[in-house]
Amino acid sequence: MVSFPENYPLEVFQVTIPEDQDLPSIMGRHVEKFSQDWLQAKHATVQLLGQPELLFRPFLRWLDRNMERLFTEGARLLKRELAAERAGIQFIPFRDLSGTKSTSPPHSPLLATQDSGQSTTDVSEEEIKKKPSQEDCELHGEEESAPYEYDNCEEEIGGARDRDSTPATMRKGTEVKLLGLSMGEDTGILIAQSLALLLQCTRCKAKEEVRVSAEGASSAECSKCHAQLSAKAHFSTAHHKDPVLGKLNLQFCHAVELLLQTSQLALTCLHCSLKHPLVGLCYGVKREFNCRHCHRRLSVLIEGVRLYSFEPTLEATANSVILKSKNYNKGAVIQPGKPLPGNGTCKHYKKSFRWLRFPCCGRAYPCDLCHNEDQSHEMELATRMICGFCAREQPYSNGKACLGCGSFMTNSNFTPHWEGGQGCRNQIRMSRKDKQKYSNSNKTVSRKATALQGKR
Repeated sequence: MVSFPENYPLEVFQVTIPEDQDLPSIMGRHVEKFSQDWLQAKHATVQLLGQPELLFRPFLRWLDRNMERLFTEGARLLKRELAAERAGIQFIPFRDLSGTKSTSPPHSPLLATQDSGQSTTDVSEEEIKKKPSQEDCELHGEEESAPYEYDNCEEEIGGARDRDSTPATMRKGTEVKLLGLSMGEDTGILIAQSLALLLQCTRCKAKEEVRVSAEGASSAECSKCHAQLSAKAHFSTAHHKDPVLGKLNLQFCHAVELLLQTSQLALTCLHCSLKHPLVGLCYGVKREFNCRHCHRRLSVLIEGVRLYSFEPTLEATANSVILKSKNYNKGAVIQPGKPLPGNGTCKHYKKSFRWLRFPCCGRAYPCDLCHNEDQSHEMELATRMICGFCAREQPYSNGKACLGCGSFMTNSNFTPHWEGGQGCRNQIRMSRKDKQKYSNSNKTVSRKATALQGKR
C-alpha cells in the first residue's frame, strides 16, 4: 500500500504492507524496510541535486528488477525464524523493543525464551552470549547477513556450506539464456508460452523438431532409430538483468537450436501489466509496437540464444570428493563466437562460408539445396544469414564483410574465370584454363595505340 503526502514530491511517499495479507509478516517487514531505504536514499540524492523528481515510476522499475531477490532473502529470514522457534528461541524485532533497555549491541535482535512468566527484559547477558547449538550455526551459515556473530561456528558453517553443494540443490538440466536481450523503458518482462526446439538424438544424431510448453512433457519419436525423445520445460520470467527464459529437462536427446521464429512468447507492459503475444521474432531484429491499453511504446531485441547444459561431475579435494555441476554445450551447432561446422561450407558450395535462415520454417541450412533435401515444403528466399567463422546472425547481404568478425563469407569477387563478363576481366589474373584469357592475343595493334599506352 502506497500513501502520498500532500507536498509530494517534496516529501517521499510511504510504502507499507498490511499485516492481514497471505504474506508472512517477517517477509512483509523485509520488503517494506528495503523499499523505504531505497526511497530515502533516492530522495536524498534528488535533494542534493536540487531538482524535484517523481519517484513512483523509478520505484516500480526498481521493485520489478529486485522482486525476486527481496522475496528470496525474506524466505531465508522466515526459514531461520521457524527453525529458531522449533529450538525454543523467539526473534523479537528491534522496533518492538522501543520502550525497553538492552545491553545488546545495536542492529541485533534479542533472544527471548518462550517460557510463560519470563519477560524479554529478564534475559541476562550470559544467556544471550551462550554458545549456540548446531542448528543455530547452520542457520548462520545459510544467511551470511545475519546479525548474530559467534566465535565458535566456523566448523559448523563450513559443514553447512558443503551440504549446500549436494546434488539436491545442484543446478540440473539445460538452461535457455537469451544473448543481447534489450528491452524498452516501458517494457516489463518477457514470458515464454511455448518454444520450438531442434533436438538431436543421443543414439543416432538425428534431429527432430519438438514444441514444448509449461503444461507438461513433450515427446517425439526419432525418425532414424525410433527412440523416444522427451522434453519438459520450466519457464521463468526474463528481463535485461536476468535473461534466462527457462530450463529444459531432456531425456535421450540434446538441444541443438531454439527456433525463435516459430516460438510463442509474451511481453508485458510496465505501466498497465497487459500481456501482449509475440510470434515471428527474428534474431537481431528489433520488434516495436504500442500497448493496446495505455499506448506505451514497447520494444524487444534478442541477438541470440545460448543453451547451457548442467551435469554433475566429481571433483576431488584434499579431504573428500565434492559433486559439482559443470556447464557445457553438447550437441549445439550454432554457438555465438565459435565457428560453424566446416566454417559454414557444404557439399554443394565449397566457397560459401555461411548458413542461411529460411523464413518458411525458421531453420538454418548451409544452402537452398540442403534445405530441399531435408524439408518437403516449398522454399522461401532467405532473409537472414549466419557467419561461418563467428556464428553472428545478421541480415542477408552478398559481397559484404561480416558485422561481427569482418570476414568475407563468399569468394565470388575473386573468381579467376570470365563467367560471361560478370567475373574476372583482367587477362593477366584470369585462369589459363579459361578460353577468354588468350582471345584477341594475335590481333594487330596500331603503333598509335602502343605509343599512347607507353605514355600512360
